[in-house]
Amino acid sequence: MGIGSWFGRRGRDGGAQREFGHLALSIVRAQPGVAGAEFDEREFVIRYGTPDGQVFHMGLTTPFRRCRGATGALARQVLEPYVRGLVDAVATDPMESWEALAPRLRPVLRQAGILSTRVEGQSLAENTLWRPVVAGLMERVVIDAPAAMTTVTPHDLTTWGVDAETVFATARANLAGLARATVEAFGQTDDPILYLADEDGDLYAGALPLVPGWIGALRDRYGCEVMAFVAGSAGVLAGAVTSPQRAAELVEFARELYEEADRPVSPVPYTADQYGRLVPFQVPPGHPAWLGIRSAESTLSASVYSDQYAGLRADLENETTDLLPGQLLHLRDRDGVESTMTPWVDAVPTLLPHADRVVLTSAESGTAVEVAWADLARELALRPVPGLFPERYRVECHPDHATVARLAAANAS
Repeated sequence: MGIGSWFGRRGRDGGAQREFGHLALSIVRAQPGVAGAEFDEREFVIRYGTPDGQVFHMGLTTPFRRCRGATGALARQVLEPYVRGLVDAVATDPMESWEALAPRLRPVLRQAGILSTRVEGQSLAENTLWRPVVAGLMERVVIDAPAAMTTVTPHDLTTWGVDAETVFATARANLAGLARATVEAFGQTDDPILYLADEDGDLYAGALPLVPGWIGALRDRYGCEVMAFVAGSAGVLAGAVTSPQRAAELVEFARELYEEADRPVSPVPYTADQYGRLVPFQVPPGHPAWLGIRSAESTLSASVYSDQYAGLRADLENETTDLLPGQLLHLRDRDGVESTMTPWVDAVPTLLPHADRVVLTSAESGTAVEVAWADLARELALRPVPGLFPERYRVECHPDHATVARLAAANAS
């Protein structure tokens, strides 16, 4: 089937973007000055390296929209000059000054599992300016431009002569005008829901929860708690929690947006703590939204750790490391409660993902015992491995039999 026949379709796992991305990848790899390239289907970007070791990101959303309905030949006619122009601009244009670029900086909120992906031997964590925000999500900074956005790298900081905190703060401040406008619009109707689709992504509305004071201002505007969601890479949803049932409805709506997103980010509801920091919105068991939030948290963890696992597994196969990355499994119990679990085989050096439960398996007998993560982490004083996000924990040998039996009994009670 030709690529043109896919262009009318939409959906995060449809063939349209996949085929388009592979066509773009072949064009990028053919460009002079490109040392290697990979297509990231989830982010819908091409990451390519240059001979001097730099890594660049080429977003495909803009050319994809231009090509909707085109045949394969017409799609290539659009893509080739687009790709060639961006690659040539990176290779030949002098780096602009900090003063010129600062107003064009924008923050973006993304899943963090891709940080372990390598391009030309270097992980994205090493070649991207990023920082953790909440479980599974990171903040990046991009340079906005009419044709495409460019991801800021640590190399850029050296060129500009500024530190990372200055870049992050500047990017967030550049959304202050949009933040004020959305606060003014919130609560002006009887149904206090703010849904800014921002389908083109030009507003960077998905980063509004990162703007200092934005969630707090929404909360003050309506006089109650507010849930904020960044279900996909474009758009934002915020709603006043006027009742427990309304909270459940918001969580359900956000989940639909997450499932339909071309590039999903998170179905988890967020709020701001007393210091203005983004944190997950929590409700107690029995609350109408509790099951939905548990499902959202488990879904996000499984997605993020799956991406990270692929990168770490490649490192193991390439003998970059001798540590086995543990897999995170997304489960639903008989009572409908969703959770996560990870297996750990005794005496195998393993990088465990953070899960709700751990299954300890004996390499000799094959017997398996399930324990709660919190109990195991406390018993072994687990600490995250530096440099990995989402967090992983290096383990090797199980606790003694008596300790395992005690932890298993506590989990069963």
